[in-house]
Amino acid sequence: MKGGQLLDDTKQQKGFFDMPLNKILQNIASSILLTLQDLTMLKTFTDINAYKKIILKDNRILYLGIFITVLSVFIHLFFG
Repeated sequence: MKGGQLLDDTKQQKGFFDMPLNKILQNIASSILLTLQDLTMLKTFTDINAYKKIILKDNRILYLGIFITVLSVFIHLFFG
């Protein structure tokens, strides 16, 4: 393995805490939109495994969880 390839591998495996805030916000927005798009493309609504597969795809669960947490704090502070 060459040194340049090793450096490229470490750049690709950047952790969640190493990402800038705007990239996290972009990932939150894209995960919400892609999840809604996948949910509307389902033909049948009886299989729970299809829902789990959509929600657990690509770290969507992390970004959806952050969005729900921020939304609940916002609702509690301004409407509760």
